[in-house]
Order: sequence, then C-alpha cells, then structure tokens
Amino acid sequence: MMLSSKLVRGLLLAVTLGCGGKVPEYVDNSQDPELYAESMRRTILTLVIRAENGDACSQIGKLATELSYSDRPRGKYADIFVAMGKPVEKVMESCRAEAYDKAAMKPYLDEIKKLAESLPDGGSGTGG
Repeated sequence: MMLSSKLVRGLLLAVTLGCGGKVPEYVDNSQDPELYAESMRRTILTLVIRAENGDACSQIGKLATELSYSDRPRGKYADIFVAMGKPVEKVMESCRAEAYDKAAMKPYLDEIKKLAESLPDGGSGTGG
C-alpha cells in the first residue's frame, strides 16, 4: 500500500514538473521554395527509379498530380518544374494508349531525371 502511494506521488510530481523538457518552437516551412525543391528532387528521383523498375504510369502519375498544383512554393525553380511538365505529359500520353511501350518512355524518364538533378540536393549527397 505504501509503495503504490509513493509511486502515485512520484508520478504526480513528474507530471507537475514536466517530463519532456522544453518543447521546440514550431517552424512552418511549408512555403519555403528551397526546402520544397530539395524535397521534390528526392521524391522525383525516387519516382523515376520506381518507374524504370515497375509501373511507370502510376509513378509518373503521382508526379503529374504534384505538378498540377498551383499553390506550391516553386520560387526560382518554377522554370524547372514547368519544363518537367512536358516529358511528364509525354509519359502520361503513352500510359493512356491501349498498349504502351515502356521502352519508348525511357527518353522522357531520362529527361525528368535530368531536370530533377538540377534542383538543389540540400547537401544530402544524392547528386547524379
């Protein structure tokens, strides 16, 4: 009985004093063009690898959807994202065909990859 009473007091003391320490301040980076470009570089390169090794249509379809949003913070990289739209659309046109030739998509996937590699890598060393 005494042990559980001491345990409850200890728990109350810990909760009162706080267990987690100071909570870091939240920083909203959702409109930072540099961070967006770095994140998109990693995402696009991953999607291209998956497209080359699997279902190109579903992978590049994800990229087509992302590029269709007009509220993304593209900043000085906007021209790269606009240029990327052309090969992405070519891949999607092939996907809409009844029987598509994945080998014919390779030049467009290579172009998407090249454009993605021109985005900043944030020092992650994922350069091509």
